[in-house]
Amino acid sequence: MLYIDTGKLIKSYRKKRQMTQVTLAKLLDCCHTFISKIENGIIQPSPELCTRIATILDIQELLNLHTSSQGISIQLTSWNYAIANGNLTEAEQIFLEMKQLAPVTTHINDKVVYDLSRFQLFVLQHNLREAASMLPNILGLSEALDQKLDFRCHKLLGLYYIYSYHFANGLNYLDLAMKNHPNQARLDPEINLYFAIAFSQLHELKKSTEHAQTALKLFEADANYRNIILCRMVICNNEVEADDHTLAIKKLNNLLDQSSQQINAHYHATILYLLAKAYTGLHEHNKAISYLKDAIRLESVDSLKVIYTYYMAYIYAKLKREQEALVYIKIGQKLDINQKFQYKLFTLESMILNKFHHEPFENKIKEELLPHFELRADHPEIDNCHKMLAGISYENRSYKKSYDHLKSAVKDFQLAEICEMYKIRDD
Repeated sequence: MLYIDTGKLIKSYRKKRQMTQVTLAKLLDCCHTFISKIENGIIQPSPELCTRIATILDIQELLNLHTSSQGISIQLTSWNYAIANGNLTEAEQIFLEMKQLAPVTTHINDKVVYDLSRFQLFVLQHNLREAASMLPNILGLSEALDQKLDFRCHKLLGLYYIYSYHFANGLNYLDLAMKNHPNQARLDPEINLYFAIAFSQLHELKKSTEHAQTALKLFEADANYRNIILCRMVICNNEVEADDHTLAIKKLNNLLDQSSQQINAHYHATILYLLAKAYTGLHEHNKAISYLKDAIRLESVDSLKVIYTYYMAYIYAKLKREQEALVYIKIGQKLDINQKFQYKLFTLESMILNKFHHEPFENKIKEELLPHFELRADHPEIDNCHKMLAGISYENRSYKKSYDHLKSAVKDFQLAEICEMYKIRDD
């Protein structure tokens, strides 16, 4: 049994090449109705015909369709087990070994699983540049996979876009996985964890915590330790965002007190960052700075390090220690990764340098930042853009514009208070 629908795959590639069924039929010396039957699953093409079609349409997945390799199949099983258990160090070691046996001449099932697993490993490592290089291939697979792998593929695409802060696409793929596989999704801890991560980033804390607690119970049943840690980290982050700092600090310290062999450097650095956020909420800024320095030192993933670097700059800016803030802003900008936080670094720098009310800053917010976040449905950042534009409009005595921006950004129960504070009227 093949994991991929060859007819759907052929149809997908044919359309990408802007080729009609008639044109493909002529190249294969057959009638277009025969192509139609292949694409609709009525006829299963022979291995020889698959190879000819793959050559014409450049479908690597269909080349050497029926050649299998027992060795790589065994390694794939071990690799997937390590990934599923969140053991990324072991998964990386297996991946490096498998690169020498890359399934160029193996069965299509092995090639599909290999590509999905490689994409998943890159995403879980926050190696989004490598994951992005695979995205066209994974999107193509998502149109032709059978039920066994369709659920996994849509979950992974969802997580990729969530880690890329493209919440519109991320939630769309997770919803698609839920819709197409409701029974499987209900008992799947990973999809609940991915929803929890997304809603936490969007400040929908109740939804996030509910999904995280569901995922936690399911992971605990499997004794999946590393993903249990991730669930608890999400819950702690939600508690920090809800200003329950003392409880979050207690839980995060418990995570740090556990064996260092059970928590790799990636999780360790993230826990330190969450502790820094919690202590900032308690106005214990020296502790926060100390934890952040350790997090930045330990973190090996640039897309995460830039987040910690931004937060360090933010704390220094709060303390009116502008020069130290600017040093960390420059460090974050040199990392040149994670567009969301590059924009946040730009905004913070503009405020420190008193460029906040300058026309070029206002234009960049309107023409670049706001459209970027709107496309991705990043509602907290959309709100921030409107709040900044409201402040600029207010300083320029454009009170109606200021009110309109606030109305777009702030919930109704907050609006009256803010309007009173700034004496803004809807007139």
